[in-house]
Amino acid sequence: MASQLGVSSNTVRSWLSILEQSYVVYLLQLYYSNAKKRLIKTPKVYFYDTGLLCSILSFESVAELTQEQYLGPVFENAVISEQLKAHVNNGRKPELYFYRDSNGVEVDLVEATDRRNVELVEIKSSMTCRSSFLRHLNSVGEKLSIDCDHRFVVMRSESATSVARASILPVSEWVLSE
Repeated sequence: MASQLGVSSNTVRSWLSILEQSYVVYLLQLYYSNAKKRLIKTPKVYFYDTGLLCSILSFESVAELTQEQYLGPVFENAVISEQLKAHVNNGRKPELYFYRDSNGVEVDLVEATDRRNVELVEIKSSMTCRSSFLRHLNSVGEKLSIDCDHRFVVMRSESATSVARASILPVSEWVLSE
């Protein structure tokens, strides 16, 4: 990010720190069982307020957002920020991460607030489920020994359903489950 902006990495860290302390952005850290490794990996940046995010991206209407390439990332941002806020509002310290291995296999959210029931979540802006949504979810679930009933695809669907080794949940059900 620093090279893209033409500034030093220390400057970017300083700016992100100010934004994080001001509750403008949240840094989602990489999931590692070894906490020392987590400290040297690049986090993902999410906005607490998706309205602010959409304003920065210059969206003037919902129609613009749904026709653009940004729907997926904005939707992912909204789900993660709502999960974070739900924990804080219920007096819990959120333990939210993302997973990525050296081969680029990624899962959007590792919900580890309850360490006895770690959940894997793929977040998709689609309204229909595809088998490809489950590929990384299930391979990572097996690798981390996370039970099938703790693997979810959260999306813009109308109803919940179960598929091979995971549950598909509408975003409204996921957000209200906290």
